[in-house]
Amino acid sequence: MFDEEEYTLIGRQGITRKRIKRKGILRILYKICFILIIIFSTYFITKNYLIEVEENNEDVINISQSQDIPKDSKLYQIENFFPVNGNNTKGPITINRLKDNGKKTNMYDKILNITENNLDSFYYDYATFNILDQELRMKDEYFCETEGYRKEYEIKCPNYYHIAIDKAFYGRYARDLSHCTENDNGEEIPLSNLIHIKNMVTNCGKEYTSYFKETCNGYENCRIVPSLSFFRNSCRELFKYMYIKYRCVKDKEIKKPNFAITMFANNVKPNSIYENSISEFYQYANINNYSFFLNNKRYDNDRSLYYMKINTIIETMIYGLKTKEFDWVFWVDCDTALSNPNIKLEVFVPTDSDIHLIFAEDKNGLNAGIFLLRVHSWTLNFLMRAKSYQYFNKEEDLYFVDQAAINNALVAGHEERHYIIVPEDWFNTWFDDIKPNSFVYHFSGRDINKNKESARFRELMNSNPNWCASLTNKKLRKDVLDYYEKNKDVNKRKKLSVQH
Repeated sequence: MFDEEEYTLIGRQGITRKRIKRKGILRILYKICFILIIIFSTYFITKNYLIEVEENNEDVINISQSQDIPKDSKLYQIENFFPVNGNNTKGPITINRLKDNGKKTNMYDKILNITENNLDSFYYDYATFNILDQELRMKDEYFCETEGYRKEYEIKCPNYYHIAIDKAFYGRYARDLSHCTENDNGEEIPLSNLIHIKNMVTNCGKEYTSYFKETCNGYENCRIVPSLSFFRNSCRELFKYMYIKYRCVKDKEIKKPNFAITMFANNVKPNSIYENSISEFYQYANINNYSFFLNNKRYDNDRSLYYMKINTIIETMIYGLKTKEFDWVFWVDCDTALSNPNIKLEVFVPTDSDIHLIFAEDKNGLNAGIFLLRVHSWTLNFLMRAKSYQYFNKEEDLYFVDQAAINNALVAGHEERHYIIVPEDWFNTWFDDIKPNSFVYHFSGRDINKNKESARFRELMNSNPNWCASLTNKKLRKDVLDYYEKNKDVNKRKKLSVQH
């Protein structure tokens, strides 16, 4: 029998042994947990790697298949997009076939064989064209010199005619006191200048006929700036003018305008509103033989992303001016949905050759989400002004950045002659008013779920087999021409005010 002290000693040793035994079990459990963590981590890493490899392999398949796409296909020029169905470029496109949900709209299935949708039914006016004179002799013009770009002039021909320059002279004809005797401000030129002109024995100036033949011939209108910024000053002491003699020659045939559709989107996700919109307008361009441009790279990081819109349009405009492949550019934001691919852009061409920009009406004045631009040197130079607007107005906060810059540049330049504001339901219908008789819906706004709303719209559209039947090109063209006729007078058109 143990005494108390001995018992206590033995008891403590027993407790120590138990503690050692428990620590050994814990070490084993820790090792098991560690091994399990390693196993599960390895599993998930391997799984993700296999998924990534699978997606990469799909990209490799896509890329290898894209080599079989004809080079004249618009898809050949669009980076990272592939046909949803094999090499079929006449259908929807995607950035990832594996993740595509199969719900993209095939616009080819929406095309209706209706006579009122053909160009002959609404665009070509042969009855008027055939009775026109072959040539129109225009009034000789004397455009008074101006300082810099203070005043611009224009020569133009009516519809179905183009300019043919016969003579251009910058300077002053001898003893000509009948033209340009006042300056830009309406003030009489100095008496000494008038006396000098009266005593002239020979003409003073320089011929610019070849210059204007190169820049004006073949166009409906041509801008002229008689300024030292453009032309050599060979008569410094005289107040000069630009003399233009020209004719309007009838076109050989009714010209069908060509169009380019251009868009910008970076970080496009599969099945998003952006991917669907690109797919729809790519198909629409193919169906109507329009050019299609997609810029998916942001290269200007010093300014708001929204300025990439203006950058992209400038790129397209320069390409159009250089190649003459198209006459109009149709800009489309990617938060849009094409409702009726039967409607052709030719429907919206204005009868006034001075109109270079066509915007849909908006509560702010104009909406720059979807609009048309004429391929013209004026348009290019205007876009440069819009892009640089905030540099020269640093104190202004522009909420709708690109839109306000475009709007305010038009206001500052008093460009009422070159733009027109049209009804929004022509090509920029608000998404909260969904109905079959619209061309394009715009899911604009910062507080909506654009993917959800656009998916709901597409489901509604695709469930109605008669969705595209209620609006035809012929009907819409009539409405468009009526509107242009009512707004022929620039002073009666809707005017813009400054946006912030």
